[in-house]
Amino acid sequence: MSTSSPFAPYDRDELFGLLQSFLLGSVGIVLHPKQQFQLELRLLPFLEQHNIFDPVAFLKNIRIHPLQDDLVEAFTTNETYFFRGPHTFQGLIKHVLPNLLKENPSRKLRILSAACSSGQEVYSIAIHIRSHIPSLEHQKVEICGIDIDRAVLKKAEEGWYSQFEINRGMPTKYIFRYFEREGRGYRVKDNIKQMTKFVRSNLLHRFPAQELFDVIFLRNVLIYFSEAEQKRQLLKMSKLLRPKGVLFVGSTEILPKNPYFKRIQKRNMVWYQATT
Repeated sequence: MSTSSPFAPYDRDELFGLLQSFLLGSVGIVLHPKQQFQLELRLLPFLEQHNIFDPVAFLKNIRIHPLQDDLVEAFTTNETYFFRGPHTFQGLIKHVLPNLLKENPSRKLRILSAACSSGQEVYSIAIHIRSHIPSLEHQKVEICGIDIDRAVLKKAEEGWYSQFEINRGMPTKYIFRYFEREGRGYRVKDNIKQMTKFVRSNLLHRFPAQELFDVIFLRNVLIYFSEAEQKRQLLKMSKLLRPKGVLFVGSTEILPKNPYFKRIQKRNMVWYQATT
């Protein structure tokens, strides 16, 4: 430790081990040994911000500390943008939703966006449905976004995005149709907001769903979990889906071998259908 450091002397390996254990147990995030840089990148700046200068003592007592949730949020990744992974949205509109509506055109479609961050995925789904299936009344669609981070959920609920955020993926034709100019950014119009809701939830805990979902987006999430936790998540997602429900994961994610989903591919569009 440098003599200029504000922190009490600590063993770096011990501190990293405590951080690994906390993140794995609380949100399932796996930190690998090569990620010790996260101590300097996220943990120590977080502690200094909160005037905590004994890192080891803090992590040893983190599960009863009032800053427990804040620390989790400091380590969650909230990178997102509108229409991220366009092939996913093409598969949803061209194949998945038409097949579901063909089987039961009168039922309400329920879609879950897990780890939804600041809401861009949720609103992208809603906008794509309104644009391509205009006959589907907004009362017949519910898109639920869940995340553990309170700040990004608040932003998602507000539905206001800066010019920079709008420019990341939102087609110009949709900006004028589904957003209202407000200040230096844009706010999602009510006819889109009415299709959505946001709930704070930890993926490691039981999701309080009152009804099953037709489609689940779990994109770029499983890569942060161990293989054992990935399989537990897939089992959980299969139980949240209606029969023949569909799971979308990230374009670079490969599911571990499991009995819950079968892979379906149409050209460059890939999704997983529940086997039960």
